[in-house]
Amino acid sequence: MGIVPWIISVDDHVIEPPDLFQRRLPARFRERGPKVVRLPWQPGGGFRAQGMAPAPSGPETDFWQVEDIHIAVAKVEVAAGLPPEQVRHEPISFDEMRPGCYQVKERLRDMDGAKIERSLCFPNSMRFAGQLFLWLDDKELGKVEAIIRSMTPEERNDITIINGSRRLRIAQGSGTTTQDVNALLKQFKMVQGMMKQMTGAGGKRPRFPGLPGV
Repeated sequence: MGIVPWIISVDDHVIEPPDLFQRRLPARFRERGPKVVRLPWQPGGGFRAQGMAPAPSGPETDFWQVEDIHIAVAKVEVAAGLPPEQVRHEPISFDEMRPGCYQVKERLRDMDGAKIERSLCFPNSMRFAGQLFLWLDDKELGKVEAIIRSMTPEERNDITIINGSRRLRIAQGSGTTTQDVNALLKQFKMVQGMMKQMTGAGGKRPRFPGLPGV
């Protein structure tokens, strides 16, 4: 048998960790922010709920819950390690998933085992580009949108050019305060730092001692 080549996977799902928001949101937002709850489930709920909805009784599973929206993770989206007969469109809880579905280090170990050099991962419950948050009634979201819309294309592409006078102009244009603008920029920089930690120096994903690489 020949050597299995390393590949680049361009269509993968990454499952948001269950503590993603409760660990990172400021304390005043945690109660309103997305959280994982254990509830009985039943088929239904439509497109936004991905066909799985809370039920009055029955078998329980994990749901992402924010405002009145409940979204479960389907087995077809975390099929790694499951027997083929179990890969169906029905919910799966976090304690039933392979840890590599939502834990960074375990995901990298699984990638090494499968000879995947790079992986383009799409969000799951939060939807593409955070679409979930566009469905909410939260007024803070409208504030964020107004701030971003008040930025020029150059400022959106490179927030390092946003100096004091630009922050004042953005705040005035969005009907917010410079403190609001500063807070949003700080959050964005924090996310950038997290992404750099995940990809490692030089844009390459970190390797583990003793594991193969290319």
